[in-house]
Amino acid sequence: MQGESRRAGGSVTSLPAAHGAGARPERGAPDTRMRILKAAREIFFRDGFADTNLDEVASRAEVGKGTLYRHFESKAELYVAVLAAGGAVFDDAMRVACECGDTSLERLRSIGRFYRRYWSEHPDYFFIFSVLHFQDYIGQLSPALLAEVRSIWERPLRRLEQVIADGVRRGELRPCDPWVMANVIWRTGNSAVAALVTPRRERVIDCSAEALYDSTLDVLLWGLDARAAARTSSPA
Repeated sequence: MQGESRRAGGSVTSLPAAHGAGARPERGAPDTRMRILKAAREIFFRDGFADTNLDEVASRAEVGKGTLYRHFESKAELYVAVLAAGGAVFDDAMRVACECGDTSLERLRSIGRFYRRYWSEHPDYFFIFSVLHFQDYIGQLSPALLAEVRSIWERPLRRLEQVIADGVRRGELRPCDPWVMANVIWRTGNSAVAALVTPRRERVIDCSAEALYDSTLDVLLWGLDARAAARTSSPA
């Protein structure tokens, strides 16, 4: 569905609106947009993407359905806007974690601890981000929105890549492709986090999720540690 006016490329970035004399400043009013985002976030957290009803979002935000569509042309676009807001907060915290530690291994451990803590404190965001892996959802995105979704994750991934690249250059980490290794760590970490935030009653195999996450982090760092590689390759 489309609103009365379109935005270039379907970007979720808000644009200023022109208002005639006496016109209600709906499209350009930040408070209106923020109310919609707040209501959408609460309902997406509760119901997930597929079951969220935009009539309820509009009602909770205290706006008309037409106003909602003037800000967001589709449910997918609204979902991306919610993700983008959460992604910006995550990236700021990730930047701080990347700077903690004197060596690359210390910084990677800082990132790993941050990742566990962040998603343990924000499990609802982890679950709504997970919908990005489903093709039914991705298929609803325009090329512009798909590019925005990619950028949400690419920013923190590039930070991780830089920490790894610095470690390889300084001889602290074994030689590897930093971008590939960043993705390996990210995907492995997501699997460990999924066990961490899944309610115990829904787990098929019961195992300490905290121990699973910490052991996964230890194995990844051991595999990257150049000193460990030198020890294992040295003759007995």
